[in-house]
Amino acid sequence: MHHDFYQQKFLEKRWYKFTNEGLHVSKKKFWNFYEYELKYEEMGNKIIRFKGGANAWWIPASILIFISSILFLDKKKWR
Repeated sequence: MHHDFYQQKFLEKRWYKFTNEGLHVSKKKFWNFYEYELKYEEMGNKIIRFKGGANAWWIPASILIFISSILFLDKKKWR
C-alpha cells in the first residue's frame, strides 16, 4: 500500500505518505522543516506540537526595538 499526496498553502507545503507501518508526514514552512512518522497503533493517542517558528521572530523584533529606541533618544536629544 503506497499512497502519496501533497498539500500547499501560502509559504507552507505538506507531503503525506501512507505506508504499511503508518503515516509519514513532511512539512516545510518558510524557515522550518519537520518530518515525522505516526504509526497506525499510535494514531489516536499521540499529540505532536511544534513551536520552533515563533522563536525566529525574536531576533528581528529585538533589532527593530533597539533601532527605534536609539532613534527616539536621538530625537529627544535634538529638541
